[in-house]
Amino acid sequence: MAPDQQGIRKLVVFATQDSSESKSWSNVPYLFCETLKSQCISLEQVTIRENVLLRLLVLDLKKVLRVLPGFETIWDYSRSGLHSLLAQWQRDSVCRKMVIEMRLGGD
Repeated sequence: MAPDQQGIRKLVVFATQDSSESKSWSNVPYLFCETLKSQCISLEQVTIRENVLLRLLVLDLKKVLRVLPGFETIWDYSRSGLHSLLAQWQRDSVCRKMVIEMRLGGD
């Protein structure tokens, strides 16, 4: 895209792994970001992090519950509502920061 054309100039990309690294899980976020960059789109790449302590607590709870008869699950912390809320909080805080920067005249 030529710089004088109207269109998307900046995007925020959220991923659970570092989207600037080609070795991150399936490398789809990396390839997606590289394609956007080749289209002269500026990117703000944000990695959503799991809360390690909560994840370990959930894993320990699953181990304890496994001793109960008939209790089996494939459920994981990354699928929980709590993880979803924390990821949403991280996303919202980045977006708020970007809005403030835009109002102050930043890029």
